Amino acid sequence: MLPRVISGTSAGGLVAALVCTRTDDELRRLLVPELANRITACEEPFKVWFKRFWNTGARFDSVQWARKSAFFTRGSMTFREAYIRTGRILNVSVIPADRHSPTKLLNYLTAPDTVIWSALLASAAVPGILNPVVLMQKLKDGNLVPWNWGSKFKDGSLRVDIPVQSLNLYFNG
Repeated sequence: MLPRVISGTSAGGLVAALVCTRTDDELRRLLVPELANRITACEEPFKVWFKRFWNTGARFDSVQWARKSAFFTRGSMTFREAYIRTGRILNVSVIPADRHSPTKLLNYLTAPDTVIWSALLASAAVPGILNPVVLMQKLKDGNLVPWNWGSKFKDGSLRVDIPVQSLNLYFNG
């Protein structure tokens, strides 16, 4: 009994993506205790991450996190592909890295061709943890290109909580 509309950012976004990119049968097979072995965000030694933080201002490496996030999103699946596959509506909120821009609620209606793993990275881009990232879009031929002219995005909950009004507007009509 899963909800039809699911929203999450950062770690909650990973769980939401896992649920929204898999069928009910796949979830039954996947959600076992061994799944915990796939969740390895902090395995690097202190020396490695401290050096990275000193050099880049971020605890985690975006490329490594993209690879790890791809497991949760079944590769480079888009919001539209996930919706078509499962009927569940994944929502991830992000904000542009530039000041004074509104929160963007990403889903199969507002950003259908946006690659979910890139939205998850942006939703985890909290200062000191992960640097802002460029969202990626999947073209019809399967190639990935920067979305929204290569603008960088970060955690959508930094300014506001989950955009309840937008969720209500899109999915409670």
